[in-house]
Amino acid sequence: MFKGGTPSIYGWESVRELMGTYEKYLSIDYDLRRDGVSYRVARMHLTDEEFMELARKMGSLIGEAMKNESSSERKPRNLATIIIPENQ
Repeated sequence: MFKGGTPSIYGWESVRELMGTYEKYLSIDYDLRRDGVSYRVARMHLTDEEFMELARKMGSLIGEAMKNESSSERKPRNLATIIIPENQ
């Protein structure tokens, strides 16, 4: 059970949407390497301030990429992040 009750849009609904996007991708003639599909986990030890700085930098880079206009040379790509603190 989640603290505070039912999971929000940032919970299971988002995970279901992400999985639906992945299932749709897998229904075509896919090539994980060619298409740049990846899953990575990076464990980090950060203070709250370091974490916020990392999140700000990532957000800035992603925001810049989202400004790109569609073209015949650009493929739409989905980048999803899930941040999970470890229980201590």
